Amino acid sequence: MRYQPASISKVGVSVVSTFPASAPPVRLGERRRYEPGGGMLAARSGFPVVPVAHNAGVFWPRRSLIKYPGTINVVIGPVIDPAGKSATDITAIAEDWMEATCERLAASPGRA
Repeated sequence: MRYQPASISKVGVSVVSTFPASAPPVRLGERRRYEPGGGMLAARSGFPVVPVAHNAGVFWPRRSLIKYPGTINVVIGPVIDPAGKSATDITAIAEDWMEATCERLAASPGRA
C-alpha cells in the first residue's frame, strides 16, 4: 500500500521505516547515492527522521552464501527535525551520519 505523507497520521502510523540507501545493497566499503524518498516523506509530512546504522555487511557480505560469525551492532542515531529543511538536506544529514557510523562499526566488527 502506498501512503501519501499527509495521510500517514490519519491511519495511525507512528513509525515509518524506509531504507534510503541504495538498492540493492552495496559491498562493504562502497558508497552509492542515497535515494531521497525518506527525506521527501519527512519534509512533506513534518515527521522526524531517526537514522539507524548497523554492521551486518561485515558478517553477511553482499552476493555471498557464506555468513561469518560475529556480533551485529545496531546504532540508533539522533533525531533529525525536518522543520526548515529540504528533502535533499534531510537525506544528506541522515546519509552522512549513517555512513560515518557504518564505517566506524566496520572498523571494529568484533568477529567471534
